[in-house]
Amino acid sequence: MRPMTRDGTRRTGSSRRIFFVLLTSGLLMRAHTPVPSEKRPPGAGTPPVVAMALLAALLSASVASSAVIIVAGDCTLVDAMTAANTDAPAGSCPAGSGTDRIVLTEDVALSRVVSTGEDGDSGTPVVTSEIRIEGNGHVVERLPGSPAFMIFQVAAGGGLSLDSVEVRGGLESDVGGILNIGVLALSNTTVADNKGGPAGIENRGTATIRDSTVTGGDGGNSGGIGNYFVHLTLVNSSVSGNEGSN
Repeated sequence: MRPMTRDGTRRTGSSRRIFFVLLTSGLLMRAHTPVPSEKRPPGAGTPPVVAMALLAALLSASVASSAVIIVAGDCTLVDAMTAANTDAPAGSCPAGSGTDRIVLTEDVALSRVVSTGEDGDSGTPVVTSEIRIEGNGHVVERLPGSPAFMIFQVAAGGGLSLDSVEVRGGLESDVGGILNIGVLALSNTTVADNKGGPAGIENRGTATIRDSTVTGGDGGNSGGIGNYFVHLTLVNSSVSGNEGSN
C-alpha cells in the first residue's frame, strides 16, 4: 500500500441552442451556437481566446519556464497549490513561478474545507494561476467522514492540468469532483466515485479530457460531466458507470 498524507484540510444568450443528454454515460452536455452580437452568460468562465492561451501554457510547461514543487514530507498539496497561486513560499513548500509543476510522490487525503469559491467548498485552494499536477498514479481524495467539499475548483482566469491523477470521493451539493470555470486539462486521469450535481466534473469554461475516465459518479442532474454552454473536448476517454437524474 502506498503511503497516504493527511493534509488536515477540508470547501448563461442565443436562441440557437443545442442540448445533448447522454443518459447511459452520465454525461450532460448543453452547448449553443453563439452569434457575434451575443454576450457571454454570467459565470461562463474564461473567454475562448484567453482559454486557448492558458491551455497551451499548461500543456507546454517545462522545467525551464516553471517552478517545480515536490509534494513530500512537510510540503503538502494544499501548501504547494497555495505557493503556486501566490508565487510565494507556503508552509514547507518553495515559491511558485510561472506555470507551476506540482509533483506528487504519495497519495493525498483531504479532511477539511480549505477554500470557498463561486459554487461551494473545496478541499484544496481555488486555482487562480496556471498549475500542472503530475500525479504519478497517486490518489487525491476526500477522507471518508470528512465534511462535504469538492476536490478541485478552477476560477475564471485560472488553469489546472492533471496528469496521471486519481480524483476520488468528493462530496458537494454543486459538484463532487472538479468545478471548472477557467481552463481544465486532464490526461491519463481518473475521476471516480464522487457525489454532487453533477458528480464528476462541472465545466463552465474550457475543458480538454484525453485518455481519461470519469466513472462511479452519483449526481443530481448528471453523474459524469455537466457541460454548460461552453467548450468540452473528449479524446480517447470514457464517461461511463455514472448515475444521474438527467
